[in-house]
Amino acid sequence: MSDFVKQNDLEFIVQLEELRQNLPTYLLILGLLPADQTQANDMAAGMSYIALRNANVPGYAQGWTKLRDQVRFGIGGNVLQPFPAPPDVSTPPATILIDIEGKYRTLAGRIKAADGYTPGIGESLGIEAPKTLPDYSTYKPVFTLELAAGQVLIKWKKLQSQGVNVYKKIDAGPWFKLEFDGTPNYLDKSALPPTGVTQQWSYRLRYVKADEEIGEFSIDMTIKVSGL
Repeated sequence: MSDFVKQNDLEFIVQLEELRQNLPTYLLILGLLPADQTQANDMAAGMSYIALRNANVPGYAQGWTKLRDQVRFGIGGNVLQPFPAPPDVSTPPATILIDIEGKYRTLAGRIKAADGYTPGIGESLGIEAPKTLPDYSTYKPVFTLELAAGQVLIKWKKLQSQGVNVYKKIDAGPWFKLEFDGTPNYLDKSALPPTGVTQQWSYRLRYVKADEEIGEFSIDMTIKVSGL
């Protein structure tokens, strides 16, 4: 399984915190030891302490630069600005580990290799990328029509839907719902036109999810059907 590690420091801190907070629930399931929980605690605390204080340094430097510009060039008014407050570096955690990301990847790899591991556990621990849900509002069926022994075969793809509602129109008549189809492909078994008569059968599809239509109607497709 591939690694899932946030590159932004603040997002990585959140990821480490998810692991620290939720790991106790799964220690026994995953066959891990109390030392693994201790390591997770130390990684979260150490990374949070160092990264947050590192983020404060640019602001401290900018504050001194503004003060320098005021003193030298008069930028910022005639009242001397207060000295910038230095970053807080007091009370570091008892343990600050080296190569936290490397240790995180190693622990995540051991977790994913455990017999009791599931992707759901991985999402809870923050080591598994959450599944991206499709935007069902943009779903629009694409299909083709062909004749099979005189009957119309509709070839369509299910994607992550429950199925499609099939709508039909004969010649210039009204549209009507023909049927729901949950498994591609769909064969229209409607009675054929009388012998010697040719009709234009038009179809449109719309995806269904949780028994509700979603997305947009497909493009209308038409095929000529003759009686046998």
